[in-house]
Amino acid sequence: ESRAEVNLVCETARSGECYDSVMYGATRGIKEHPEWYSNLTSQSSFEDFQLHIYTGPKPRCNKPPCPCQNAAIGDECHSSIEWVKTVGLKKHPKDFDGLTPLSSDLDVQ
Repeated sequence: ESRAEVNLVCETARSGECYDSVMYGATRGIKEHPEWYSNLTSQSSFEDFQLHIYTGPKPRCNKPPCPCQNAAIGDECHSSIEWVKTVGLKKHPKDFDGLTPLSSDLDVQ
């Protein structure tokens, strides 16, 4: 299994219970209950909070966050995007609903 295929199991939350839990943790939770967020600070990234919640005792996220930020040609994220466009869309079209080989890198990301 390639690193690109492994990345398909990630999803940075954008709505729902996971997103709400991450936002609470990053804004209020870290201040009101810092003991719940060991190794995190108010300066930690959204993805850091999502990973903490995903791996915690009461997970509210079904997937870990994606490691991608802004893809650059040659980096791991860009390789994953290219895999989606060239292989993933053909092998697993249902997993990429709404995307085409002509989708922008940002849309795929």
